[in-house]
Amino acid sequence: MDNVFRPAGGCPVMADHVLLEAGDDLVRQLSHEREAVKAVLELVWNSLDADATQVDVIVERSAMEGVDKVVVTDNGDGITPEKARSAFKRVGNSDKRMGGTTDRLLRPLHGKAGRGRLRAFALGDSTRWTSTARAVDGRLMRTTIESEIRRRTTWRIDSQPAGETDRPGTTVELWGKQSRHLLRLLETKAATQITAALAPYLLTWTDVRVTYDGQRIDPRTQIQDEDHSKDLTFEHDGQTHPFTVRLIHWRSSTERTIALCDAASAPVETIDASAEHADFSYTAYVLWEPMPRHRNEIPLIMLGGDTPLTPLLRAARDWIATRLEERRRRQRRQLVDR
Repeated sequence: MDNVFRPAGGCPVMADHVLLEAGDDLVRQLSHEREAVKAVLELVWNSLDADATQVDVIVERSAMEGVDKVVVTDNGDGITPEKARSAFKRVGNSDKRMGGTTDRLLRPLHGKAGRGRLRAFALGDSTRWTSTARAVDGRLMRTTIESEIRRRTTWRIDSQPAGETDRPGTTVELWGKQSRHLLRLLETKAATQITAALAPYLLTWTDVRVTYDGQRIDPRTQIQDEDHSKDLTFEHDGQTHPFTVRLIHWRSSTERTIALCDAASAPVETIDASAEHADFSYTAYVLWEPMPRHRNEIPLIMLGGDTPLTPLLRAARDWIATRLEERRRRQRRQLVDR
């Protein structure tokens, strides 16, 4: 349904109601409503995919020290009305699914087939995107996209010319959710998880600044040491595939994860490695160029399915174990010397 209405004393506003082409059960599954930190990360990645150099995540407290509202703002290129009506109409088959680079700054794309906007429901029962972007005709347009959990497959999209002082960028507001899972956003571990997920990106693109709950996410202050692999390969289906591993040791956290990344270090999937090498705190970034084509194959590994991730992870874990054992030996020698 399309219509045009005129606010009092204002310009015409285009208002659409866009129906997401996916069932409510699929949308509920993709929103991962119990994974608040991952939902925040998806929104941050959306901002970075829009060539933002500044992303701020604000967690507003309620009177009872709960989470009242989450706001994510950026100075990226924004969402044009045309892109909004297209992107919010479907989930899956995103242009970002196969990797690639951003339009303006040529930074690696991370987006997961439109899931960022769906994971927003993990943070709020009501969601609103307010985005200013330059349209094809050169005009700055302000687009507002709204939905609520009761109608999560329907998005109201309004657009109008931007004000004279407006600049490109997007603000995402999420509120109205009563869930104990949101309390994880207030834990110290939340910033640690976000730091680990963004580390390779922020270490590469040093002009990007991300803040979370008033704290700058700066992996350089948290890194104790690094190890880099050379000439690693794995075999699958009769072919040899090269890959690399970047192993970052953290100063003060209990983080132990394996991040499956594309060649540009953009994480595709993350594996919990908390049961492995409990005497270390680390994130192992496994870089393999075709990784974006193998999203969602982790469950296949558990079922013994034929996926290249099985031999890839085996080879990566062998290298990680070798490097950590060498580190243990060095630490024992240093202890004996002391």
